Amino acid sequence: MLFKRFLQKSRPRIVAITVVRNEIDIIESFVRHTATMVDEHLIVDHCSHDGTGEILKSLRAEGIPLTLLSNNDPAYNQPVVTNVLMRKAFDEHGADWVLPLDGDEFIQPPEGADLHESLTDPPKHRGCLTYAFRTYHPHPADDHRELNAARRIGHHFVSETGEYHKILVHRSVAKHEELHIRPGNHHLNIGDFLIPPVVLPCFELAHFPVRSLGQ
Repeated sequence: MLFKRFLQKSRPRIVAITVVRNEIDIIESFVRHTATMVDEHLIVDHCSHDGTGEILKSLRAEGIPLTLLSNNDPAYNQPVVTNVLMRKAFDEHGADWVLPLDGDEFIQPPEGADLHESLTDPPKHRGCLTYAFRTYHPHPADDHRELNAARRIGHHFVSETGEYHKILVHRSVAKHEELHIRPGNHHLNIGDFLIPPVVLPCFELAHFPVRSLGQ
């Protein structure tokens, strides 16, 4: 019994944070997928007018652990909102790890792996872990009877360009007032100092920025 309590106590609390706008075709799949790997999800709906907000409220009513916020500022300043969410996750929601995600990103563990277990004894780090992503794209061979874009789209670029990794942020650096996630969720800084990220092995992110040939 004591051992079981120790395991439960040592389990890290993972809080995902996301800013969305007009993601009606993918938002339900994204939220349900993310909920299988995190303890709570903080989502800001920025001026959606396509039904995204209604779907989010329905998912919350269903019992999925969502904290929903809205931002009606016409300017879409995602980095600022993301950093407000990070602070809220640490200060108000007890996060041990903060997982920034966009609404079209699906974290993919290796078969049989559990994100909580991987973060219970993570690689040595300075407060930041990183993992790679793959960008998926529509293909004429996609089965258009499948409404879930993450299941329908199976083709990805052979190689990525630019900054093809995302980060996780640990509570150990939350004390720094100048801590901030840089635009794109690729890097973590304390002021002007870039925290060197350490790779979280095997995990990757499936990115679905385009979900139809017409788009």
